[in-house]
Amino acid sequence: MRRIASQSLGNSAASLPERKPSPPELMPKRGIESGASVLAVRTDAMLKTLKHARLDHTYDAELRKLIAVDLLILDDFAIDVLDPTESRDLYDLL
Repeated sequence: MRRIASQSLGNSAASLPERKPSPPELMPKRGIESGASVLAVRTDAMLKTLKHARLDHTYDAELRKLIAVDLLILDDFAIDVLDPTESRDLYDLL
């Protein structure tokens, strides 16, 4: 993004200060550096996977995969309204 901005705006973009990452953005890096296992997933994709796992009776195995990591990052958490099954899946995970 910065490269595109600097090309289209010429030298004026060069004066923009570099954005420092926020603490939540640093968590995966710090977790990996400390030797922790880290998994980042989109919440909707994870819930869809768990829903399919319920149908083919692999739910426990899928849930164990998610619980096994030291740091689970759920992207786009709670953007959409959750149905009762999705809500239950999240409570099982927590």
